[in-house]
Amino acid sequence: MKKDLSSTSSILVVDDEVDLLDLIEKKLSPHFRSVLTAKSGVEALDILKRNAIDMIVTDYMMPEMNGIELIEKIRASYPLAQVIMLTGNGHNPEILQALKYGAFDIIDKPYRSEVLISRMQNSLLLPLVVQILWAAVGRKMPTPKIEDFLTQPYHQQLKELLSFSENLLARGLIKNIPEGD
Repeated sequence: MKKDLSSTSSILVVDDEVDLLDLIEKKLSPHFRSVLTAKSGVEALDILKRNAIDMIVTDYMMPEMNGIELIEKIRASYPLAQVIMLTGNGHNPEILQALKYGAFDIIDKPYRSEVLISRMQNSLLLPLVVQILWAAVGRKMPTPKIEDFLTQPYHQQLKELLSFSENLLARGLIKNIPEGD
């Protein structure tokens, strides 16, 4: 039986709109071990200090600290936590900075709960895939520690893994895997 990662994961949802925060919590609670909420980035950082959190879902526009600023602070202190940003302003080019600072995904509001949950589940899988790849080739990877590797933006991790695997393939240290029919 396939193990569902979401049932063992703790989630923190950050949004200054209390009604929306309550709605998201109700939608996510059946799918995750625990769902905590924060009404601001400052409150979120306080919760992160006191709880082991696997994923943060944050709004972009909030007083005191916007979602991108929160992502920067999360990455500095909690580099392995996954982050998804929600925004009602997806056409703002500044939003893309969230990916640069380590967000797994950006989801435009309004969104369907099933889409959010699916993307959250996918983001929880990525660090495991990277750790498995690291275990397979890690002792020869250019990045010295897995923590350093995992704190890079995902596109950089995948680029580094692809480059390294191509190098191993060219040197004959691994075999090309034939594609399925």
